[in-house]
This record gives sequence, structure tokens and C-alpha cells, in this order.
Amino acid sequence: MESKRFWPVRLSTRCRPGQPATKRRAHSIGRNGIWIEIGEGLKLAWENRTLWGLAWFAGKWQFLHHMQVAVLILFATREIGLSAGAIGVAYACSGLGHVVR
Repeated sequence: MESKRFWPVRLSTRCRPGQPATKRRAHSIGRNGIWIEIGEGLKLAWENRTLWGLAWFAGKWQFLHHMQVAVLILFATREIGLSAGAIGVAYACSGLGHVVR
């Protein structure tokens, strides 16, 4: 009875009763190991058209979005005359509006 309650845990760890859980290979901690993994990820994205397109789109969107935020803050401070606190309240209300919507 007790083991029936923990079936989601067994599924998430992919461990069957009576078998030891497999240990993951420890990643090398250090600058060289990280750079190797970054290089492997970039190589994977470069060779896969779908991943390359998604990465390119996400990069363009991030660049343009942050450019828009910078222009919006400059407009709000220089043209409208909002203070830093008023801009913060506006962003907070915007975030709340996105959650409630």
C-alpha cells in the first residue's frame, strides 16, 4: 500500500523496484569543461536548421525587445517626465495586467 503512493517518484527517477538507481556522470567543473559544452551546444545548433532558426529568432527578438524597453524608458523620463518610482509602478501594473489577462 505504501509503495503505491510513490509511483510518480518512481516514474520521474525511472527507477524500478529492486534495481539500484543509475548514477549520472559527474560533469567536469572548471572553465575548460564549460567551454567544451558550450562549443558542443553551438555546434549542435549550427548543424540543425530548426534549432538555428529558433536561436536566430530568439536572439533578434531579445535585441529588439530590449531596444524598445530602453527607448520607452527614455521617452517616459524625458518627454512625459515620470520619475523612476513611477516607471517602476507602471511596469509592475503592466506585469500584473499580463498575469490577470
